[in-house]
Formats: sequence, structure tokens, C-alpha cells
Amino acid sequence: MKLQNLSKIIHVLLIFLCIINHGSCTHSFLPERSGIVLHDQVIIRVGVVLDMESWIGKSIDYFMTFAITDFYARNNNYRTRIVLHTRDSKGDPSQALSAGARNYRPRYIYLEAKLLVPIADKAKVPIFSFAGSPSMKYPFLFLIKEDELVMSKSIATVVDSFGLRDVIFLYEDLDYGRETLSYFLESFQDKSIRVSQGSAISALSADDQITQELQKIKISHTTVIVVHMSSLLASRVILIAKRLGMVGEEYAWIVTYKTIDILQPAVDNEVIESYPGVIGIRSYIPASGKLFNLTTKWYNECCIKYPSLASPEVSVLSIWAFDTIWALAESVQRLGFQFSFVVTQIDLMLQYEVSKTRFRGVSGDFQFNVGKLVSNGFKIVNVIHN
Repeated sequence: MKLQNLSKIIHVLLIFLCIINHGSCTHSFLPERSGIVLHDQVIIRVGVVLDMESWIGKSIDYFMTFAITDFYARNNNYRTRIVLHTRDSKGDPSQALSAGARNYRPRYIYLEAKLLVPIADKAKVPIFSFAGSPSMKYPFLFLIKEDELVMSKSIATVVDSFGLRDVIFLYEDLDYGRETLSYFLESFQDKSIRVSQGSAISALSADDQITQELQKIKISHTTVIVVHMSSLLASRVILIAKRLGMVGEEYAWIVTYKTIDILQPAVDNEVIESYPGVIGIRSYIPASGKLFNLTTKWYNECCIKYPSLASPEVSVLSIWAFDTIWALAESVQRLGFQFSFVVTQIDLMLQYEVSKTRFRGVSGDFQFNVGKLVSNGFKIVNVIHN
């Protein structure tokens, strides 16, 4: 096959990012033409949709863009190039979804992930997702998120180390929350720790409904509470708990990475005051010169463009996004001009190349195991000074 025809057979590399943030999410879209051959180079167009009005959307966009610049600055002899095409969902989930699949507008963010993943998988398009559930198993799906089972075992170990034998698990009333509950039950059981109550709270719950759930916990006299929900919902829960006298020396609050990782830099002072003493389990990112340079550049960028959001802290999701771009760029390069020789197998070849990705990235060891990002462990942090 002639090189000029490559643009007809190079498939879209779909990055699907779904982060609950201010009730919005990020998605990918499908460019009309995904591959272009220019001056003996194969240009791969990658579609991304982000909520650019959110802090996490801005952060991910910056890190992905910088990853492209950094990768090709170090590998300027490569004959393949990936180019990002980003659209702004403006915080509207329906806009974000319509950019990826215009005929579907499901109601909930989690359902959007469940819907788009099968579509991409059927089209044999590699899809990188920060959302979705461990139970979602598709050959072309790569989950860029923490392993829920590993996380639950880590938290069980922390609770056990303090000699605590009874906990309550608060989770968001969505499918992923209910699935996570099963992991926690198993992990705590292995440590002979009893989960006396598992309470599901919806993001749509009114304050009085949350108050009722917390009062049930208060009456139960269980003082160790593990929280696994979005940062916005967790902030509401803990703020109400403080008003009920449930945040202090008599109670131990532990929040998972889901809460702590995307806690907004600019939050209400009353919310901040409710967090001291709350500890979090956050994904471990090893210190390095490259990480320091990245976070410094991002902080300087924020100071200039978004001074109210400036923070030296960076979301782990943004760091993973940086490494994902590197993994994708390397996978495309390893295929190189094999596109022109084994066209019928290119889908499986690309999926295979991504699957065997393994390198030392900014986030640490970056690799997949059966489509899941391998965890590098966790660290215990104070939520406010994480």
C-alpha cells in the first residue's frame, strides 16, 4: 500500500477522560480524519474534550500539552507524531458526550463511561479512561486509575495498624461506589475488622438527608469513618459532620484518593476548617527533578492565568495524563511505518503495543496489567496539607 493512503487506515486514538468535578466531566471526541502523512511523517490526530472551566480540566490540558512538547523535543528524529485536538465541554456533560458520540446523551457521568467504552471497543479504538469500573472489561480499554482492591487493602492496613476493629464506610451512591464496597468488605474481613455500616449518599442528597445519615452513625458509636466519594460530596459530608460535633479527637476520618486528589485549591474557608485531623490515602508519586519542574511550571502558569486557583499541589490524574501521552506516543512510534505493511492487523498491533508499555515515568513505574494501570502504592497525608 502506498504511503499516501495511510490517512485512510490509521484509526483514531481515543482518549476518554471522565473526572467528576463540579458535576461535570471530560470526554473525548472523534476527529473526522485521524491520520495524515506529511513529509514522510505519520501524523496521528488524538481527540480530547475537557471541561476547561474546571481546575482539573485546565491542569490535565496543560500536562498533556506539555507532554507532547517534551516527548518530541527529546525524540525529534521520530517519524510519527501525535497531535491533540481539544474541545471545551464548558462544564456541560451532554456537550462533552455529544462530541464523542452525538446520538447518545445518558444522564449520569458513570453511565456515559459505560456507554462510550463499548462503542470505542467495537470500533477497535484504544480508549484510556480515568472513569469507569474495574468490572468493565474490554480488550481496547485501558483504565488510568487506582486499583480499588489495592487501595482498600492499604486502608485496611492503616486501620489495623491503629488497632481499630470497627469502621463505617461512606460511599457515593453510584455503581462504582457499590462495587468498591465489596472490595472494602473483603479487605477489612482479611484484617478481622468489622464494617458495622455501609452508607450510600447521593450527590443529589439535600443537607438534611446527609444529616440523617450522619446521625445514624453518631448513634452507632462507631468512630472510624472511611469516605470514598467525590471531593465536592465529601466536603459537604464532612462539613455537616463537623456541625454535628463528629469531627475531632473522638472520631477518625479517612478519605480515599478519590476525594483528596481533586480537592479544589480554592474552596470555602468553612470547608477548609472542617478538614484538619482528616487523613487521606493518596496515590504515591515519587519525588523527582522532573516532577518538581512540571509542578513548578504549572504553578507559575496558574499564578499568571488563574491566580485564584494557584496551588503547588498537582492532581495525580494530571501526572498520569502526562505519562499516558508518553505511552501513546511510544506505542505509535514502535509501530512506525508498519501501518503500510500489515493494515488488516493494525488495530490489534496498536492495542498490543499499548498493553506492553512499561517505562519509568513522572508517576513512577508506568505499566498495564490486563488493561489496568499497575499501582505504585499509596501515602498517608493530611488532607489540607497534602
